[in-house]
Amino acid sequence: MVAPPVPAKRAGVLKPNLAVVAAFFVFALLLTWRLGEREMWLDETITVGHTNTPESVYDAFHPMGYYWLLYRWRQVFGGSDLALRALSVPWALASLLLVWLLGRALLPPPQAALAAWLYALSPFVLLYARAARYFALTGAVALAVAYFALLAWREGKWWQYLGLGLASAMLLWTNYVPSLFLPLVYGWLLVVAWRRRQRAGWLLAAAFPLALAVRKAEWMLFSAREVAGISAPPLHTSAQIVLLKLLLPFYAALVGETTDFWRFQVVIPVALAGLVLWGAGVVAVWRHRQSSRWLLLLPWPATVLAVAFVLTALAPAEPWPRASSLSLFALPFFLLTLAAGAGALPRPAAVLLVAIFLLGQGYGVCNYLTRQQFLNPGYNVPWRQVNEFIQSRGKPGDIAVAWWDAPAGRYFTGPVRFVDLVDETLTWQPLPPEVANFPRSGASVWVIARERGSHLARSRTQRLLAELGAKAGSREVYRFLPLSPQEQYWRSRLGGQPVGDAHLRVYCFSP
Repeated sequence: MVAPPVPAKRAGVLKPNLAVVAAFFVFALLLTWRLGEREMWLDETITVGHTNTPESVYDAFHPMGYYWLLYRWRQVFGGSDLALRALSVPWALASLLLVWLLGRALLPPPQAALAAWLYALSPFVLLYARAARYFALTGAVALAVAYFALLAWREGKWWQYLGLGLASAMLLWTNYVPSLFLPLVYGWLLVVAWRRRQRAGWLLAAAFPLALAVRKAEWMLFSAREVAGISAPPLHTSAQIVLLKLLLPFYAALVGETTDFWRFQVVIPVALAGLVLWGAGVVAVWRHRQSSRWLLLLPWPATVLAVAFVLTALAPAEPWPRASSLSLFALPFFLLTLAAGAGALPRPAAVLLVAIFLLGQGYGVCNYLTRQQFLNPGYNVPWRQVNEFIQSRGKPGDIAVAWWDAPAGRYFTGPVRFVDLVDETLTWQPLPPEVANFPRSGASVWVIARERGSHLARSRTQRLLAELGAKAGSREVYRFLPLSPQEQYWRSRLGGQPVGDAHLRVYCFSP
């Protein structure tokens, strides 16, 4: 490999044009629009449990970085839904800035501005960037690693290597999954630094993440053993889940959040437009690989599929969070390639294809902002609606229970008491007396059950339903977030098992 030429002078002062400023303004509005109104979804529930105390427990994939920041943010701004989600907003805006900076470094200004708009209008980005989760923070840090690595590859200034080292260390502090790509980045940069005699700069970049890795070696090895100890699903199930999830950011860019998400009349034309733009972008990058080859050599697009399969083979049969993270990290580079393709095609064709793709994204954004559910509604319980429903039909002394929904206490008020069978420290709780002594207690028991979510929580819910059903004098079932017959069919085929007619059911057992 030939080392890239060192430019005679660096690019000029940043001069964002009106289109880029407008993209930031629109993105900020989308990020903050009714930010605290929706009930927390499953992953945000886990965040609340992790940040209740400074001695929170972190899982194998996510070290303490985001939770440490959020705990201190929570001390200042409180623990409301709005406050917890607001921490993600500045990191999401930083991600948009880095997408534009990467585009500016790799593409002509109009294409860089287009990449910024494609990112700002992605419903997939909007879904995850607004959540009280580590997604926005890790996405921004991962993009910072890519940007400083690009600068170090092109120019090799000491501050660029220093920035790469700090960003890489923060990535290790935030999320272990994208950290798997760091050896590729540093290995490739080592070749360039060696030939340029910039070995001290490379060592400067490697010192920070290496020091953190040594300090955290015991915990990282423990995490690796924890992951390796999880039973692996069948290979065909792993492949099915990963491929579907890796397609989700591109699908979500078309239709956004909707319970009837197999709208092929919308998906097909926009998907075709995206594929044509992407293909043209890959060809354009290859033809100008001396100046823009980094688009192909960035580790995220090149290895995301392989890493997703490895993680899925080690993880439980539902590794959606890991695949979501990988998809979110890969998406900016996919969109940069689309922008490159728009610049390579004849103008009439480029304008038509970009318009189709942007209209699809706009459709998805409207779906997301106007609907109650999330992209995967089974992970979200409309607690306010459920609470209003149960309180209007229940009576004092009744009890409602659910597994794995700690924040429901924020939304569940009234004479019917709610008990989460997993508390805010994420530990299993014993059945309350009204449930354990049913029907002798004389109270009706309401059980809230999801079609999606933790397998253990779902299995325990089904066992409880069977036990109560055997004792009850009567049972009523109410359905929320209905599934269309077409969606039931496709979900059943993808999961290999029948899927019910609703994402959420509420059971009422009476003595």
